[in-house]
Amino acid sequence: MTPHPGFVKSRWSFLALLALFSLPVLQAQGPQTPDPKAVPVISGDIGPCSADFTVTDSAGTPVYAATIQVHIAYGFLSAYKLDLEVGTNADGKARFTGLPAKTKHGLFFRASKGPREGSAFDDTAKTCKAEFTIALEEKKPAAKLQASSGMFPVGSEVVDPRIALSSTSSGVCVRLRL
Repeated sequence: MTPHPGFVKSRWSFLALLALFSLPVLQAQGPQTPDPKAVPVISGDIGPCSADFTVTDSAGTPVYAATIQVHIAYGFLSAYKLDLEVGTNADGKARFTGLPAKTKHGLFFRASKGPREGSAFDDTAKTCKAEFTIALEEKKPAAKLQASSGMFPVGSEVVDPRIALSSTSSGVCVRLRL
């Protein structure tokens, strides 16, 4: 049994149209190299504010591929939480958009690359369109609190600084040792 000639013709027409329309899609999916000068942008979509960053090293040279992170707690009783992270371009630039106009404790941004880190703080109620330059520095060793007399043995390390600070009112002298 042979198919109807109109059926064969319509099948070939359909395949030709399918190939014609899929060609631009295949070209668009080809390998694309990102522009190293384009400023990376991430949006929180929870407000009108923004923060622009330039990340540099201690000499002032822009740092490529440094990551900037922020934790946002917003809404009633800070019930909603959002963590955002963006990398810098070749000029050390990155941008956060859609940040909330009001937060209970402000926004603390942390930038890092390898063993270097830096930070910036923004109170979006005061500066809705903020610009920051963060200089990355080597991580410093953690400071240790050491009790010199009182209820802690002399020379012992205090693990929780709140204990040491609350004990200073009772005459314990606490010193910071790096």
